Amino acid sequence: MPPWFASPSAKGHVSPWGNDRSLAESERDDLLSWIASGKPEGERSEGIKSRTYSEGWLIGNPDVVFEFPKPVAIKASGTMPYKQVVVETHLTEDKWVQAIEVQPGNRSVVHHVLVFVQKGDDSEAVSESEEAEGRGGYWAIYVPGNSTRIFPTGFAKRIPKGAKLRFQMHYTPNGTATEDSTRIGLVFAKQPPEHEVRVAGVVNARLSIPPGAENHEESATIRLPMDVQVLGFLPRMHVRAKACRYNLVSTDNTAKTLLDIPRYDFNWQLLDNYLDPLPLSQGSTIKFTVWYDNSRNNPANPDPTKTVR
Repeated sequence: MPPWFASPSAKGHVSPWGNDRSLAESERDDLLSWIASGKPEGERSEGIKSRTYSEGWLIGNPDVVFEFPKPVAIKASGTMPYKQVVVETHLTEDKWVQAIEVQPGNRSVVHHVLVFVQKGDDSEAVSESEEAEGRGGYWAIYVPGNSTRIFPTGFAKRIPKGAKLRFQMHYTPNGTATEDSTRIGLVFAKQPPEHEVRVAGVVNARLSIPPGAENHEESATIRLPMDVQVLGFLPRMHVRAKACRYNLVSTDNTAKTLLDIPRYDFNWQLLDNYLDPLPLSQGSTIKFTVWYDNSRNNPANPDPTKTVR
């Protein structure tokens, strides 16, 4: 099953995360007892029924699907620079989107996908510097562990009339020349939402991780320009990251931990999604802190002698 990395809630407190997959102590005890007793099968009639999906879509039948105009060729070996693929939507009016799903055409070579929305005149395009740093956020995403986003009632993302979708594709050749045609499915909201969903990056573009450092700390902040309802967090670093934490610093300078991940794993880039949106006040600051292991003790580290920027 997909793992769960967030620290558990304090004893007696309910988890705030709607997609919390952690096991309670009693559940772990039951699992270990079942293994120790020889893993008896139990009554098949009482088993969980298999789930069915609408034509392969986890979000249900999309109202519209946009796919690459032609497949992208993937070479057999080596590395590939990010590939930018622009898809016309031909939308005749602005639309509010309730659910999004990105489906790689060839999952064996697609590492991740970022989708950006831009008007036909490019007036809402994310700049290259913003995109490189992650400050401009993204409109849709596919990363290991995340391919869908279904927004709560009253929340939706806007896609403007005549918009283009720009797919930033990261391909990883696997030894065989192949091709990919990724697509995205959208489910439209039934009515305009109370809240527009946006993504903001919390970025430190000047980090410097020394060679051999086992517990190097870096941080970045973002100040809220307005009252917001936070739907969730998506911590995303790379292979030297070992732990991270989101803290809220209120206008009275008091601090509170929002999300603590004591063991980060780049192989699972999970969205920590609030069960109920978290209201935060204008002027508050979200501080994101990361600890990196650039030593030889990190088995995922490709080069512990390198300063990482």
